[in-house]
Amino acid sequence: ERLDDSLQRTLGRAAEEEEDAPKSEELVLAIDVGATRTKLLLCAMTVGGRGPGRLRRLPPVPTARLWQNPALESEDKFDPEGAPARVRDYLLTCGVVSSRLGRLVFAVPGTVDLATEDRSDYTVVKNTPSMSPRFRGFDFKLSFREVCPRAKVSAVPDGLAAALGVACENRQLRSALVLILGTAPAVATLFRDPSGKGRFVEVAIWQSWVWFTKIRLDDPHGYCGGPQRKRTGGRRSGPCPRHAPRRVA
Repeated sequence: ERLDDSLQRTLGRAAEEEEDAPKSEELVLAIDVGATRTKLLLCAMTVGGRGPGRLRRLPPVPTARLWQNPALESEDKFDPEGAPARVRDYLLTCGVVSSRLGRLVFAVPGTVDLATEDRSDYTVVKNTPSMSPRFRGFDFKLSFREVCPRAKVSAVPDGLAAALGVACENRQLRSALVLILGTAPAVATLFRDPSGKGRFVEVAIWQSWVWFTKIRLDDPHGYCGGPQRKRTGGRRSGPCPRHAPRRVA
């Protein structure tokens, strides 16, 4: 009995020391690349801690300032290759050192390539019809490696990012139609695990008027990589089949 009491006291002291010990933080930066403005949200996540972390909304900046180069002679001033240095310099004006970032996520006004074996490694742009064809094939991971050497980099279509945000902030929703009223309006849907166990959230984006007016139907960059099938025959990702659409409740 005395041994149990001693063990309990030892475990209690260890738990208190662990609670009081300073926990390391991971800086997560989300960048929403809009057609007009680029929005940035910084989150200081405590490694091993609980809660969403400390949030800081950085001042939005005109997209042209970060993603364009006025010195280019062509009419299209977009310069994604030079964006990492401009993003780094802007972050410094906000007191954020890009080399300290542990996670970097981009919301892209278009689609990203899903034709990859690693589901957590979506970093290549397919199409950005509201911006510039120069983004086609742009790899955020490779391009930002020098300015953010420690960060795990990923990209997601902004419509999916909006749907995921709605799902996270409104956990009572089982399904929803999400309207993104940006410079280029878009639509997304979300469906939660119908079993109620919260095993997954299914999100999808639907092509807007921008696609039909600027992107040919046979454009090789028009889709997110198309359906990918595993050797077991399971469907992994791709456009929703037209004969089996989801219905929003």
